[in-house]
Amino acid sequence: MKLHLKLFKIAIVAITVLVLLCCNTIIGNADTTKTAEENAKFYGQHSDYGASVWGVNFLISVTYDNSSTSCYTAKEVYTSATMYPKHTFGEGDVIVAGFDESVDFGASTSRSIKPTKSSFWQIQNVILPTGTKKYYAYTGSPNKDFRYEFKEDGAFTFAVPNVYFAWPNASLTISVSGPK
Repeated sequence: MKLHLKLFKIAIVAITVLVLLCCNTIIGNADTTKTAEENAKFYGQHSDYGASVWGVNFLISVTYDNSSTSCYTAKEVYTSATMYPKHTFGEGDVIVAGFDESVDFGASTSRSIKPTKSSFWQIQNVILPTGTKKYYAYTGSPNKDFRYEFKEDGAFTFAVPNVYFAWPNASLTISVSGPK
């Protein structure tokens, strides 16, 4: 009887250890997402309608694998620009939009959205609240390893017809730190 009890205790301990190892492996390989989001207001003087004001919500998120203690992998980048509530006066349009992507403080790669969309981006279908204007929603798969930092610097220029802003008038940066 005592032998059976000892074997039962050993079996329980062994099963517990196996479950913990499996959970650690599953949790260790989990993808993590980091998001940066900002609302920007745009002002202009329209030649026919007078002052124009509209707001745009910018979002960038990076999904990365943090399973390694020495290196992470940036798997997916998502970006969108939306306006809520949608209206027809002064809603503006994207003139220039894009990102500079850098890995571990190295040289940057340009990822254009407007006026010419880079082949890196794929259209992302999103479900938005009724009355939302979608300027764009894209995903891309950089699949880049980084040890210190994966960074996306976004710059955007918006304008209404007959109102042009010469410089990017909104920006958003997201930086994901690696394991170092």
